[in-house]
Amino acid sequence: MADVTSSLKSCRTAYKEAAAIVRMTEGGKERPEMAEDSIGAEMALCRLAEMLVQPGNTTAAMSAFQQYDSSGDGYLDVGELCKALRSLPGVQLSNHEVRLLLAYLFHYGDKDKDLRLSVAELQSSLAPFVPRPKEEELQRAVAAYNANHNLPALLRNIHKLQPALLSAVCTQLSGGAGAASPFPLESLGALIAMAAPGVTIPSLEVERLRQLLVLDTGVHTMQPADLVTQVGLCADAIKRAAAISRMVLEAKSQNIPVQLDTDLGGAEIVLQRMSDMLVEGNGQQIAEAFKRFDKDGSGYLDGPEFCGALRQAQAMITMDEVRTMLAYIHMDADRDANGHISLDEIQAILRPFQ
Repeated sequence: MADVTSSLKSCRTAYKEAAAIVRMTEGGKERPEMAEDSIGAEMALCRLAEMLVQPGNTTAAMSAFQQYDSSGDGYLDVGELCKALRSLPGVQLSNHEVRLLLAYLFHYGDKDKDLRLSVAELQSSLAPFVPRPKEEELQRAVAAYNANHNLPALLRNIHKLQPALLSAVCTQLSGGAGAASPFPLESLGALIAMAAPGVTIPSLEVERLRQLLVLDTGVHTMQPADLVTQVGLCADAIKRAAAISRMVLEAKSQNIPVQLDTDLGGAEIVLQRMSDMLVEGNGQQIAEAFKRFDKDGSGYLDGPEFCGALRQAQAMITMDEVRTMLAYIHMDADRDANGHISLDEIQAILRPFQ
């Protein structure tokens, strides 16, 4: 009887600690800190998180999950989860820590309350425990961002430092539906805040990144793996746009037109072709494309509208060229930083290419 009473007390203590961890993880907060006597439990959560929350590799995550799914039903029950926790390499768990882990994982992850965890439910529970990059490495990435304000490059560097982190944050912000669930792009600001805590990112830069991700596709969500890929493409577009901007500034300083090799492709050639359209018919074609996509007649285009107008004016333009053009427009045309582009602003950036 005494053993039963002691076990019940231990279970109650574990459940209270687990409830406290859940409260810390809810609402997109940073990774929770656990009590000193639960270090083994924290190590176990981190180890499981690295194994099961894997961006762009759901096969590897499922393979790791199936190691412990002895029944093969696609779920881990209490017994299978206990066995998984006991078998983690390099982690020695006390009975208290095992109870704490079970209480946390089932309380946080078992959304349908069937006393078993799917891989998606387990990923949701483990997401807050994906290890963060080393502080000195993160600070170097932040210093690079402060120098060039290339926000997607910052996210790409964070991904290189810890490949599971962005996927884990996406899982937390997607309502706990698992690492393979679509990420809502309206939560992009929250993702950046959680991936790079303490870094001040202007809201306009977040909106510009969202526009570079969406272009004129109209998408509102992305799979975490696709998001990581597209963020890298956005980083490259901003880098290329900055190179074009430097080239234009140098030409202006010498009071000469921008010199380009027209046999080459790229956004620079698109800019030159569009600048030729300013001369032809007094820019009537550009003005007509602008007005066609200025749906509300405000005299401004937002990101998707500009991309649509760009495709109308240049039918053979590629996605990379559209993205670079939009990044260049953000950088050099939107002088009033209102997130919208006027016809005058477009014409102003085209003139150096005439």
